[in-house]
Amino acid sequence: MPSELAGLEPIVPPRPHRPHRPLGFELALVVVISLAVLVPGIWSYTLVDPWETHYGEVGRMMLQNHDWVHTEWPQDGEGFRSKPVLSFWLMAGGMRTVGIAADGGYSGEMVHDARTMIAIRLPFVACAVCGLALMWWMLARLVNRRLAWLALLVVGSCPFFCLVARQGIPDMPLVACVMGALALFTMAVEDGDRPIRVLGHLRIGRRTIAWDARHVVLGLAGGFVVIQALYYAQYFVVSPQLAVRGRLPSPALWLPLMMFAMLAGLHRRGWLIVRFPMLLLGGIIAAIANEPIPRRRPGQPIIAHVFDHVLAAWDRHAPDRYVIRGVVVLAVWLGRSVLGDAPNRIGDAWRVTLPIADRALAMAPITTMRQLYLLGCYALLGVSVLAKGPPGLAVVGAVGVFHIVLLHRWRAFYDGAFELKRGLLLMIVTFLPWHLAMYLKDGLRFVDEYLFTHILNRAAIGVDNSPGTFEYYTSQIGHGMWLWAALLPAAIGSALVRARGDTREDRVRFMVALWAIGSVAFFSLVQTKFHHYILPAIPALGILVAFFLDDLAARRDRLHPLYAALGIAIVLLICRDLMHEPERWIEMFVFRYDRPWPSGDPWAIDPSDGFLALGLCAALALALAATRWRRLGLTALGLAGLAICVWSLQVYMPLAGTHWGMGDAITTYYEQRTIYGQKRV
Repeated sequence: MPSELAGLEPIVPPRPHRPHRPLGFELALVVVISLAVLVPGIWSYTLVDPWETHYGEVGRMMLQNHDWVHTEWPQDGEGFRSKPVLSFWLMAGGMRTVGIAADGGYSGEMVHDARTMIAIRLPFVACAVCGLALMWWMLARLVNRRLAWLALLVVGSCPFFCLVARQGIPDMPLVACVMGALALFTMAVEDGDRPIRVLGHLRIGRRTIAWDARHVVLGLAGGFVVIQALYYAQYFVVSPQLAVRGRLPSPALWLPLMMFAMLAGLHRRGWLIVRFPMLLLGGIIAAIANEPIPRRRPGQPIIAHVFDHVLAAWDRHAPDRYVIRGVVVLAVWLGRSVLGDAPNRIGDAWRVTLPIADRALAMAPITTMRQLYLLGCYALLGVSVLAKGPPGLAVVGAVGVFHIVLLHRWRAFYDGAFELKRGLLLMIVTFLPWHLAMYLKDGLRFVDEYLFTHILNRAAIGVDNSPGTFEYYTSQIGHGMWLWAALLPAAIGSALVRARGDTREDRVRFMVALWAIGSVAFFSLVQTKFHHYILPAIPALGILVAFFLDDLAARRDRLHPLYAALGIAIVLLICRDLMHEPERWIEMFVFRYDRPWPSGDPWAIDPSDGFLALGLCAALALALAATRWRRLGLTALGLAGLAICVWSLQVYMPLAGTHWGMGDAITTYYEQRTIYGQKRV
């Protein structure tokens, strides 16, 4: 017995498990750190022309006219129809929050102090923080917290991202919605089969009501819609003048009712209310066909009898059900005809279509987190349309289509796993009402300018003399990401190798790769090209870099000397460009690319020393990461990226922004003017 025991390993008691910090605590830390980096100094330089002043004036006109629907420009009758309304809601709300521009403000108020810059920029910083928080939360839940923090570092410190985050332009709300929507979509795909758990109990009088994630998601999404509906009801009563011809019922009545009906359609019984015109026609057909309707059971509520028996019988004969079945039969018949195997009996094919129509028109109850994640995704897509039109919808839609096609998720799509009906309903009721209200106020002129000129023509033809070929955005990605762009070749190579693995981490990496490819492809195909259009691709590219850094930290991969040499070359080449053309950073979001950098007396600005120092530090960090001291190199890379971010926000922008705005000149005018008696706004 002693000889048998001698060869055994001694039993070592396991180390006590150290529990993870609560995810909520770290998520709050993400918000605090993001605000600490992005907020300080937003008041230190004037509003940047042309967009912050341009859009800010539209927001101020909302307060002057007490009109949060019709976007106006100061010139009489000119109007403003190039962008949706969300940015102007944010700006007008920011102005009222800090106490300026009441009733439009008074002469000189907007250049009086720093509150104007805070009011214009802080809501957009908040959007960026929300996008970063949702990105971090998804990565921390699905992969690991180290990757989530690395992604926060890389994406948040990209000069492109952090500089635009402090600009009052529609791009950051769009990007934040795209980040949040794709984070929730990925959560639905990877972690959505969990049942909905009770989060707490609310006591009202003698009753105790349980609340869960359904109340949170539907409360936030529905609350956004309800606030709009109540405002439209009041708005069209106070301002009933319409620009459309003909006699119309008052929008104060039908527009809010339509919105409430679409919200009710999210419930499986409310879905029948949305389809009620079709059900009514089905009821007529059911009466002709003498369709039997079960009698009301004793004790059964009348409402339950109506929905479960009467409307269910009408639904079996609804015209939309026949249309779906007819389309399926036609598609099957045409497909088999092309293949030389046409069906002999149409009746057999017609009977087969019954479960397909049932599936297409069914509305399942909300019981899983997958459904809630998807509803949050669709709600954010609706908000993204209010931010900057259809680009966000196009990017997220492309990712969803590629996910279904490449991963063969057709069965899940057929089974309703992507909540398409309920999600489309929520998305449409989020963005459509403002567009309808604006059309009622502006008529066909709104459709012509907003839809045709600024959406369709920008995509298909090109406007504003902004030509560009497929590689147009290469330099913007390079200058906008700088250090992290140097790691893109290695990160993309790693993603190609690992993205189709069987682990959840690899599937998430694959989803991010689809995001990056879809974004770059979409904006490269759009004919109108401005530097800031490519911004929705920056978070995806940054997350791919974070995945590669996580592989280095876990010793699953290494930075090959060839990749390191290539990265150092990229860093130094970009450094040379920025030293000789420092305006390339501010041109990422100012639209006018022909404005010279202030280099003559007395306004000469030379930030080349800062660019050189940061470039050398980044190159040394890359070289160190390729050695056996890779973790020290990763720390150096993080510090270099953070230094670039802080320098761009606290040194570069206060210098450049002052010369890209008229704030100082206008302030001087108000200080030195000697003519009074006229209100100037």
